[in-house]
Amino acid sequence: MENISFDKSIRNEFVKEIIQIHIDWTDKVRELHTDALNKKDFFSYYNSILVEVKIKYQFLSNLKILFDTQEKSISKMTSEMKDQIETLLE
Repeated sequence: MENISFDKSIRNEFVKEIIQIHIDWTDKVRELHTDALNKKDFFSYYNSILVEVKIKYQFLSNLKILFDTQEKSISKMTSEMKDQIETLLE
């Protein structure tokens, strides 16, 4: 029983970290939206919406990976997730 509660504890911490990363990147995307609208650059606004959708998809994919498997270390998964989102924003 101790392993189960330990796994749940790790999982909960990781979920909190995923959510915080998602919030941080969502704020950055919101800035992209605002800048594009202020400049009346609708192509940039459209691109920022696409990035937002990709980030949300990545967020949900990472949560699914977390609950499907626990083979990877928490820090490695977090690092991979940050890299994936940064790649999307480039």
